[in-house]
Amino acid sequence: MKREVIGTSLINGEGVAAADSVVCRYYITEPEPGVFGIEVEKTQSGNVVETSRVYDVCRAEGRAHEIAVTLMENTVTPMTLHDILYDITADG
Repeated sequence: MKREVIGTSLINGEGVAAADSVVCRYYITEPEPGVFGIEVEKTQSGNVVETSRVYDVCRAEGRAHEIAVTLMENTVTPMTLHDILYDITADG
C-alpha cells in the first residue's frame, strides 16, 4: 500500500512543553491502484497513540489530496475521522 504524508497539525494546549507535543499527521493512502484513502495518526511525545484510516474515500488522487488538506487545516483527529469524512463525502 502506498502512503504519502500530506502534513501535520499541532494540537497542544497552553503551557505544553515541546517534548510533550501532540501532533496529528495526515496521509493519503492508495491501498490498490486508483483507490485513495485517508489516514490520520496522532502522536504524543513522538509516540503514536492513535490511528484511524478509511481505505476507499475516492477514486481521484487530487480529490483525496483536497480532503486531506481540509482535514489537516481543521485539525481533525483520528477519533473523529470517520464522521468528518462521511460529512465531506456525503456533500459530494
